Amino acid sequence: MVTINYYLKGAISDKTLNQLRKEKNAGITTMLNNPLQVFLKVSGLGKRIQIYTKRRISQYEWNKEKQQVDTRKNKINGTEINSWLNSLKEAVIKQNSKNESAGISTKIEELHQLMDSITVSAAKKQDQSFETHFERFLIEHKTGDGHTKKRATIQKYNALHKHLITFCKKKRIRLQLEAIDIHFLTDFKDYLVNEKKFGDNTVTKYIKALKTFIRFNINGEFIKPLNLSEVKTSEKEGEIYILSLKQLVQLQEFKLDNKRLEQCRDVFCFQCWTGQRYSDIEAMRREDIKVNDRGEEFWDFHTIKTGDNIKVPILEYADKILKKYIHDERPLPVMSNQKQNDYLKELGKLVCNDADHQKKISGFDKKTKVIEFHDGKRKESYVPFYEVLTTHVARKSYITNSLIIGVPERVVKDVSGHKSEKDFRRYVNLASSYIDNTIRNSFSTENIKRLIEGA
Repeated sequence: MVTINYYLKGAISDKTLNQLRKEKNAGITTMLNNPLQVFLKVSGLGKRIQIYTKRRISQYEWNKEKQQVDTRKNKINGTEINSWLNSLKEAVIKQNSKNESAGISTKIEELHQLMDSITVSAAKKQDQSFETHFERFLIEHKTGDGHTKKRATIQKYNALHKHLITFCKKKRIRLQLEAIDIHFLTDFKDYLVNEKKFGDNTVTKYIKALKTFIRFNINGEFIKPLNLSEVKTSEKEGEIYILSLKQLVQLQEFKLDNKRLEQCRDVFCFQCWTGQRYSDIEAMRREDIKVNDRGEEFWDFHTIKTGDNIKVPILEYADKILKKYIHDERPLPVMSNQKQNDYLKELGKLVCNDADHQKKISGFDKKTKVIEFHDGKRKESYVPFYEVLTTHVARKSYITNSLIIGVPERVVKDVSGHKSEKDFRRYVNLASSYIDNTIRNSFSTENIKRLIEGA
């Protein structure tokens, strides 16, 4: 049986090191930081050969037990050296097994040849910058079902890239593929939690994205296999905020002098009447509006996120909005998602107050519970309802209101395009709770007495 080991030539023994520390020798730091030659030793079949790997590392940075560089002490090129050492060791093991089967000993010339081939292979991979690897990932990586990535997914990965650049600048380390290991992943997660102050769901989003990138490069043999399960994250279900049908109609009919907020309101209400994602509202074309055999309009399109074909009935309230912009180039005056969300909060705050000849819309200033999770810790606060207004509220309102008024679950699910039964079940439970409360209030003792006395 052959044994293969790495060692530092000229390293101070543990006994001598302990003695120097006891003596408080002033030169110990200099000695430990002196670069030493890394040797490979192969022992087997009664022979022992060793070669200089042409790599140097200080004893301070060397992990004697693991026979590799401690990447916490050498963040610049420790991962790169370890990757090279592991590749050489694997190649030697493979060659030695072949030789043993033939009953011959491994020769030093073979070790030199293997070392040279590993060096050439590593150089080819190192020639590519992190940006090159990342661009290749964006182009070549497919989704689980074999499709190319959607625009929103690419935007997520580009945001991840920016966070990685900022993270490396703060840590004063070079952003390179070879530097990514479990320590890097752990430190990046801590950065998102403690420095960026992101909530658990956002942290999970970026860590999952980085793990996908790492797996892609492991498969391409640019990164050594890692146990990615060591770095854990957790997602928490967010609260569901909705507008009632009464609030929705009042909002659509609310007279606004501000054209910007009026357009924001119209797009939001259209989304509330159709239940689609904002990315699909942005991509909407006039050609997507079609008429069936009964003369009824419907929106026929393929979703940006999943590519599924969806057919959405154009309700009367939604049709009024489309007709309002019939002479414009686009069906709706859409703006960026970020601006839409900002303007929605401004709009919500505005309708909390009485205006000329119209009353405020009830509920937009209601104290609303917001639950956030940061590093596993639950944080609860209360804000006015208008502060939680986003484009997501429109989609959630459509789904919940449809279920409340009795649209069959299967029909709602087909129109909303939900794949996950678990996610959709949350809306069903919310609608059931609303219906239950409505029935209880309608049949309350006070209400029944009022009905009897009125009769």
